[in-house]
Amino acid sequence: MIYMYDAKGNAPAPGPLMRSTLPAVRPTGRWGVAPPSVWLAITSLFLISTVLDGPIRYFLASKSLAPIAYLPKVMMVVALLLLVPRRASLAGAALVTMAAALCTLWGSLNLSSVSQAVFGLWVLVPFLYGLGAGRYVLEEYGSYSGVLLAAFLVASAGIFLSPFVSFPWSGSEITLGGKSIQVSRQWTSMGIDRYAGFSRASYSAASQILTLSVLIFVGIKSRFLATAIWLSAGAAILMTTAKGLVAAWLVTTLFFLSGKATRQSRDWRLVWASFLLLATFLVVAVPVSTLLLQYGASNEGDSFLFGSFIERIVWMWPDSFRLLSTPAEWLFGRGAGGIGTAQQYFDPDGYRPADNIFVYSAVMLGPFAAFILLALLGKRCSSRLVRGITPDGTFPLVICIMLYGLVANVVEDSFLAFFLGACISTLFSLHPRAK
Repeated sequence: MIYMYDAKGNAPAPGPLMRSTLPAVRPTGRWGVAPPSVWLAITSLFLISTVLDGPIRYFLASKSLAPIAYLPKVMMVVALLLLVPRRASLAGAALVTMAAALCTLWGSLNLSSVSQAVFGLWVLVPFLYGLGAGRYVLEEYGSYSGVLLAAFLVASAGIFLSPFVSFPWSGSEITLGGKSIQVSRQWTSMGIDRYAGFSRASYSAASQILTLSVLIFVGIKSRFLATAIWLSAGAAILMTTAKGLVAAWLVTTLFFLSGKATRQSRDWRLVWASFLLLATFLVVAVPVSTLLLQYGASNEGDSFLFGSFIERIVWMWPDSFRLLSTPAEWLFGRGAGGIGTAQQYFDPDGYRPADNIFVYSAVMLGPFAAFILLALLGKRCSSRLVRGITPDGTFPLVICIMLYGLVANVVEDSFLAFFLGACISTLFSLHPRAK
């Protein structure tokens, strides 16, 4: 399912929203016309188990089988170790995996605990797996359409049932390896329940529903069903009260509608390519500005509407940058585990979730490396949209990830991390699927 343009950059003839009327070009690499069965099996297990993370963890813990919940991630690790080094087409994924190993080594030397660095690498597994296997979800929608739809229906059903059903896993915790782990977060915002459904947190459910609905929307043939799914996704995301993801859904809606209205003209592509570059700039510039300026809520209205964002610019982002305490850390970061969940378990006094994809990457890899990586992603994705050689779901997914990345670290959301890796793998493929 690829956008196809002629030599002058003209859009295809009108057809269903965001779907080409020309036949899709099939890949001609080692894998043939279908994704490898091992990738398909592991990815499907990962997607379904993640949208059901709450009840799976709860019921396994009740049977003293809590570690089994991590089986999909273990399978990802095995697949990365066995398959990636043997395939030339996955050289990029192999290089990034090696870089992650070096980052872990640096973290082991730099941080107070080797376990913290190793756990930091464990957190990165879905992202690394996405680099190796994720592109097939974007390029071979037909092979994954069933599991994507099933995962979407499950995740959405969990949210819509939440106001009427008291799920036993909501608010529960388990103990694993001497650490207390939350099964599913139960909380409110301004007295409003933040529903998590079958997921571990409301924002996790929202990110799952958004990414799944994007892929289903651009892949499904029926315009009526596509619209129904997209609108139901918006309603479910709104019920989670995840403001960043609600904003991402609204912007993506505008992306789809404007694409239909302009028939995906070259001007339309240029406008949205520019928007992505602007979003990438803001993801970096806004948190960096907190090192130079002091922000604060000017009145109660600001605090009510933008309370969580104000907390980020007032203390979260500046405090996260302060974790870089030596010249070496400003150059190379703190290493894997230097920020986020690994801190929460091994260095709770210094714990910072970052709440921004650039801040998280900057503390782990160093500000310069983090900036280069995000800039390359934004530039590559924008360039490919203008040239018309990006699979349908890739650009809107990157838009969603970048917009949400302004207020979330993204990498520790396993669902988003997987699709971030998938987008990077697709965008930087040596053999883009073009006309």
